[in-house]
Amino acid sequence: MKKLIFPLIIIIAFSINVAAQLKSQAELTGNKYVFNYSFNKAIDSYTHTKVLSTDGQRLLAMSYHKINLDTLAEQAYAKLIKQSGGIFPEDYYNYAMMLKINGKYNQSNIWMDKFVELKPADLRAKDYKAHKADLPYLTADNGHYKIEYLKINSNADDFGTCFYNNEIVFVSSKMTTNLIVRKYNWNQKPFWNMYVSEIDGSQLKTKSDTR
Repeated sequence: MKKLIFPLIIIIAFSINVAAQLKSQAELTGNKYVFNYSFNKAIDSYTHTKVLSTDGQRLLAMSYHKINLDTLAEQAYAKLIKQSGGIFPEDYYNYAMMLKINGKYNQSNIWMDKFVELKPADLRAKDYKAHKADLPYLTADNGHYKIEYLKINSNADDFGTCFYNNEIVFVSSKMTTNLIVRKYNWNQKPFWNMYVSEIDGSQLKTKSDTR
């Protein structure tokens, strides 16, 4: 038995080495950036190689989504599921989610149906089957609510609002006036900071740093 183990280890090691060689240096670099949550840099690496492995294409699609480039994420997932091998049910689910985010509900249902077929016991599959017919009702405009953009909104990530006393507290990645600006590897934007603003009718007053 021991005589068989050693040759088997050699074969496995050789296979791993060959698989690594099939990936370009740009893809391997992109994988390292994904591991460090540097998705912008990962995308730059992945898009500088003519051929990506199935894993590389999957990570490229995920990287686009992580920094909210969902149109490009949809395109990357579409290319992924056309590949001949190495496709997982999760890839169909993620592609369906990108289509839904981009407002392509009918196309999204096609790939969710595929996901349900492959993983019927998955809780997401069961939830989808139970509520698939609810979308027209949820998207109908019943006139009960009005969405109004706030003048205080910026091109940064402004989110996480909550009431505190008579004010609104929220988080933003807007650029500060500090001399040293620390940026998040994830999207190369400044670190989030907490802000507070007074309510002025249906708008908010100028936000101030809670520090």
